[in-house]
Formats: sequence, structure tokens, C-alpha cells
Amino acid sequence: MPGPSREARNLEAEDAESLSLQIERLERERDYAIENEDYATAARLRDQLKVMQEDHVAAVVAANKLFYRCFQQGDAKGMARIWAKGDHIGVVHPGANLISGRDDVMASWDLILESFRTVRVVIDLENIQVHVNGRTALVNCIEVMSGDRVGGRVVATNLFEWHDGRWLMILHHGSGAAISF
Repeated sequence: MPGPSREARNLEAEDAESLSLQIERLERERDYAIENEDYATAARLRDQLKVMQEDHVAAVVAANKLFYRCFQQGDAKGMARIWAKGDHIGVVHPGANLISGRDDVMASWDLILESFRTVRVVIDLENIQVHVNGRTALVNCIEVMSGDRVGGRVVATNLFEWHDGRWLMILHHGSGAAISF
């Protein structure tokens, strides 16, 4: 199945870029208002920026939750829907090397999720940090896994990319959690 057309990819990039440019413009206007002691305008611009950023952060948090729901439930079809298409995607499972390209990434998830269908697994997240910048978003967190024959803590980094009006995963990196510094 072919991916989006060049025109669709260009429009998508323009949307993400226009969002970034709009945020940058509002930040400049806010800074200018502060320099000129126009605090009412600065407060209005601050509030606009906050709403724009919160909307994208909320959408990334929702995409991240969907990823973990599919993971926990062993839902391979759902997992496939939340990953972007392309050779640029990758996954590093704890103790494993980098797996690149959609076909290989999804095959690795099929193996993992197959085992999750026969056991009870609970994945709780701690220390969730979200950062959105244009058409990419980063989520760092600790996965606390428990259940039948499963347990432990994994430090995870999830990277998302904005595609066709939604956030899709392009990287999941999980490493066994070590001592805290």
C-alpha cells in the first residue's frame, strides 16, 4: 500500500511548520509586549500560546496512552495503526539491538505481543515527560511492568511524528532501569 503522496506530505509539513511559525510569531509578539510594558497584550498572548501547546501535548499524551494500551492488551492490529510507515521508524527493546524499518519493527512487536495475549500484564507509567516541537514530539517515562511472569522497570523514550492530523510513533526505545542518580 503506497504512502501519502508528495503533495500530502508537503501539506502536512506545511501545517506543522505553520504551527511552529505561528507559535514563534506569538512568542515574539509576547516578548515585544513585555518589553513595551503592554502586560494585558502579553498576558493574552501567553494564554493563546499555552492553549496551543497544551492541545498538542494532550494529543501526544493520548497517542502515548494508546501505544501502552495496545502493548498491555497484546493488540498487534492496534499497535500497527499507531506506528508511522517508512524505513525511518525504529525500536530498541530492552537488551536488544536497534530494529529499523516498519516491517521489521512490526514483526518484533508481533513476537512480543503474542506472548502478552496469554498472560496478564499491567504497565503503569511514572515520571512522564512530554516535549512537543513542531511536527515531532518526545515522551520519556518509566514503564513499571507487573503481572504473570512479568515484572520490572524499563526506562522508555517514545518519539512521535505528526502525520495526517495525528501523532504516530516513529521510535520506541526501552532500556532496563538502573540505579537512580
